[in-house]
Amino acid sequence: MAIKKYHLGCNYVLSIISGKWKPSIICSLGLEEKRYGQLKKYIEAIYSHDVTDKVLSEQLNQLVHDQIVHRDSFPTIPPKVVYSLTPEGAKLKKILVSMSKFGEQLAESSDDDIELDYSAQDMLREIHTTN
Repeated sequence: MAIKKYHLGCNYVLSIISGKWKPSIICSLGLEEKRYGQLKKYIEAIYSHDVTDKVLSEQLNQLVHDQIVHRDSFPTIPPKVVYSLTPEGAKLKKILVSMSKFGEQLAESSDDDIELDYSAQDMLREIHTTN
């Protein structure tokens, strides 16, 4: 296996969380474990945007591979799969919330016109979706 090289540990973390839905996946699962369909509805409700199964599945699988998300399969009919954060994923969620707070401060003091859709506080509470 080839060695992946990064200049700093933060570059490695950024490579893990870079992805359209990864921060939202991490923050959502940090609130409660979810099945795939629940997670998809949650993200679609936040962004008012359709999420493709291909991209969401790829990003979930990457987060599982990176040991940020745990995938638990139950041998039932129909099969049941539940996603949750690993202990490392829970630590990463706290970092993402801190980054969001810092981003809010930067945006507020910026000379540019910056609009943020959600605050760090939104990352700490469940956004209810319609069924």
